[in-house]
Amino acid sequence: MLALRSTPLPLCQCFVARGFFGAATSSKYNARKKIPFSAAQMYSVVADVDRYKEFLPYCSDSKVLKRTRQDAQLEHLEAELAVEYGVFSARYISRVELRPSTSVRGVSEDTALFKSLVHQWKFLPVDGGDGAPSCWVDFAIEYQFQSALHAAAAGAVFENVSSQMISSFEARCADVHRSSSSSSSPSQSPQPLP
Repeated sequence: MLALRSTPLPLCQCFVARGFFGAATSSKYNARKKIPFSAAQMYSVVADVDRYKEFLPYCSDSKVLKRTRQDAQLEHLEAELAVEYGVFSARYISRVELRPSTSVRGVSEDTALFKSLVHQWKFLPVDGGDGAPSCWVDFAIEYQFQSALHAAAAGAVFENVSSQMISSFEARCADVHRSSSSSSSPSQSPQPLP
């Protein structure tokens, strides 16, 4: 199970376990970044799964198949996502748990592409004292490809996409919320740890 800590993480951290002949057996990526948008604004973009195809690298389709609201603080989605890279393409179902303005967690298991894929976003409001909205965004992803062939074909691309996730969503947040934060521009990308 993937869990996010409330203690500060380094800006980003990546771990890839290698198996026989160097094929990636599992990969983990964690990042933390302060962005110039409120937790509610960033949450609204991450929770809008239907729009992922419009801005996420290699995401060719995204749609919510089922939506269930448990209460005001918890909603569940079943979403279908499609990824394409060159001649390689795959579709998978993700079960998503939404906690408004707080967190988004998605799980996919035993798909054609992934043995497992778990990602989590956490949004922590920042009171900078100047009235400008900002928040810390914690992003964590852990994935294992179904086969060595999938890992060889898509592994390097997926590692790159994982490291671009916060920046992709931050840029989308700037596009969506531009009028309410016209003086804000996307911050610098997190730098990899040595």
